[in-house]
Amino acid sequence: MRTLDNIAWALSGKGRADLAQSTHRGEADIWQSVAFYNYIPVVLTDTARNGRPTNDHYKIAVEPFEKVLADLKPEVLLICGYGLFPYIVKNHWPAAIEKPWDFRGDYVDVGTNGGIRAIRLIHPSTGFSHSHWHKVITEAVTTQA
Repeated sequence: MRTLDNIAWALSGKGRADLAQSTHRGEADIWQSVAFYNYIPVVLTDTARNGRPTNDHYKIAVEPFEKVLADLKPEVLLICGYGLFPYIVKNHWPAAIEKPWDFRGDYVDVGTNGGIRAIRLIHPSTGFSHSHWHKVITEAVTTQA
């Protein structure tokens, strides 16, 4: 739940104290306007920080993710995890960034004619500042062409 809370707080700009004062958790409104997708389509481990995806995991993730992209046609992707970001770019938009593992920016335009703004976030389960990422997301979305 902490990961999902952090994503909701980063999107809304609200924090735990703000949402605690509402009559419900408050994140429901956020989840009515976004889709959440776990790129690696299998459970890696039953304990935190114990399993890492293999190259085979990334390979089996390509086709299902392409279907989700085709179905949802997103304008913005929040890619949660610095380690995941280069795999997604390499697997789906290899021409977008020459060396995706060296990318240090916050976002890049990918897809047909740069039609998707891909935002690179640290994973929300570790060292995540929802207020910092709210600023990054807001800048990325408001400067989108």
